[in-house]
Amino acid sequence: TIVQKPPQQQQVPQPQNFQSNQNRAIHRINLSSIRHNYGEVQSSAAQQQCQVIVVVKADGYGHGAILTACHLVEHCGASAFAVATLEEGITLRRAFEENFLS
Repeated sequence: TIVQKPPQQQQVPQPQNFQSNQNRAIHRINLSSIRHNYGEVQSSAAQQQCQVIVVVKADGYGHGAILTACHLVEHCGASAFAVATLEEGITLRRAFEENFLS
């Protein structure tokens, strides 16, 4: 049996002032902006005698759909939500039960 050494991995050259944390994507959720946006949509919907349905799917594209939904319930009175899958609906429902019905 012949055993070969794996080829050495090449190091990607880094800029001189490279710091590993510098190149990481960071997203910040501004809850006051979310409240403001919800209020604007709610106001427009009320003028047309409509209700707002908040869409929270795919974990808010990584932004924390459950936390955002709970925040909108607590601070804005949101009461209708749409999700993409049954599993997301079950997760959201359980979060509401744990946070608002206990």
